Amino acid sequence: MKMWHEARKQEKKIRGMLVDYRKRAERRQDFYERIKADPTQFLQVHGRKGKIHLDASVAAAAENPAIMQVIFEIHRAGPARVERT
Repeated sequence: MKMWHEARKQEKKIRGMLVDYRKRAERRQDFYERIKADPTQFLQVHGRKGKIHLDASVAAAAENPAIMQVIFEIHRAGPARVERT
């Protein structure tokens, strides 16, 4: 008789655990449904404020390969080695 009681006790415990897991899964699903939102709401933009100058000569200079070569050489040389003319 004692083994039957132990087995019954274990069955009740397991059944209770299954019910608890099911309820927990439902609560978890409800929680995620409540907090689900449009991904664009979480979009963050980081950067610095800057002005955009709409000048045709500046745009042309930026496209000029000779000027880009000078800028590259200045950055490669480092700030201490740049000759001022």
